[in-house]
Amino acid sequence: LGAGPTLLLNADDLAEGPHLIRLEAKDSLGQSSFGDPTMGVVSTENAPAAHDTVRFAILYDPLTLPAALVVAPDLVFSTSAGSTAELTNTLTVSNLGDGDLGWTASSDAANVTLSSNSGNTPATVVVTVDPTGLAQGLQQGTLTFTPTETTLAPVTVAYFINVENAAQNNRYAVESNVGGDESPWEDAGVWIIGGRQAQQVVALDIASSDGGATLTGTMTYAGEGPIAVRATKTEQQVYQIETQWGDAGAPWNPEGTWRLGSREEVSLVALQFSAADEGTTLEGVMSYADGSFYGFRATLQTAPTTADRFPLLPGQTIVREQKLPAESGDHYLIFQTDGNVVVYTADDQYVWGLQSITDQYAQAQSVQMEPDGNFVVRGADDEMIWSALREQPDQATYLTLTADGVLQLVAGDSGAVLWASNGVTAQP
Repeated sequence: LGAGPTLLLNADDLAEGPHLIRLEAKDSLGQSSFGDPTMGVVSTENAPAAHDTVRFAILYDPLTLPAALVVAPDLVFSTSAGSTAELTNTLTVSNLGDGDLGWTASSDAANVTLSSNSGNTPATVVVTVDPTGLAQGLQQGTLTFTPTETTLAPVTVAYFINVENAAQNNRYAVESNVGGDESPWEDAGVWIIGGRQAQQVVALDIASSDGGATLTGTMTYAGEGPIAVRATKTEQQVYQIETQWGDAGAPWNPEGTWRLGSREEVSLVALQFSAADEGTTLEGVMSYADGSFYGFRATLQTAPTTADRFPLLPGQTIVREQKLPAESGDHYLIFQTDGNVVVYTADDQYVWGLQSITDQYAQAQSVQMEPDGNFVVRGADDEMIWSALREQPDQATYLTLTADGVLQLVAGDSGAVLWASNGVTAQP
């Protein structure tokens, strides 16, 4: 602790509570004596040294932070039109201040539910979405968490549900950076760019004059020339898109719902990009309403050519002996070694098989969703053995396996069931 008339201590190095320090005193002859904790100060004219002790206490006086409820992150769900498989994601609920904080929670939609509607921090809450009956497009809602401390304001969390045409792929993994190519690229989420089947956007140049409420400019699809485009924000990051061909008096046509931007409270006011590869990768720049500028790059999230789950999209092939589970998990489809294509229950009970349609199933060499949207079985030399549709296939068609174990070939644009393994077709 040192020597001299002054005693300096760092309270941060000492535990809370009482402390006793024994002092050593020395006279001019070098004689010394230590303090005795059982005695007070002893000092007489003839004493060789003084005896003393020091008693003091360390008190803990913490800095109390005010309570502040924090719920994160915003949630993004994706599914295909007609799917009934539930979607889940997780929120964390915490208090930035000291101690626990009680809360209650609610959803703005009956099909979006929470694993718990009340609790104390810290907590995790599982959010479940039932997509049954949801229309194609991008939808947004909010979850509200209200602190039990009445002086604190509620906290809202946004969720996005992207219901896609199962055969349409317009989801891009986006990254952004600041400071040029040398600065690191950071994840900017999944954006929805484009509204056509099998035709990607290869150029976009849009800007806003009203802080991001609307954006206008031009866009180009692969294989076409530029067309006029305008975007109207319906929710943060969610835009209704329209396009126009011809002169300024031509009608505007709906181009679907896109998701643009990655910031919760600041809107996108400019986006410019181009592609050199038919729209698989996009590169450009973007800016937000607060004046910030970023580099932009995006990669199309393509479906695998080999199917590993439902729905099956045009161009996907079923691997022999691989089980493809239904989205519900109750059934699966398998291309067997004997050539049969069979639907079983999850516990391996037979439901339907290709042998009920054709006795040539044993010659099957490949089973696939062809690029034109037809579900086809082929034999040696690519000879067709069986196909679900005899005419008018559609590139927007996809194959799904329902919770009842029925294979259905569904038109992505209208939702009509064009073929079903139980023979029941239907219009939307």
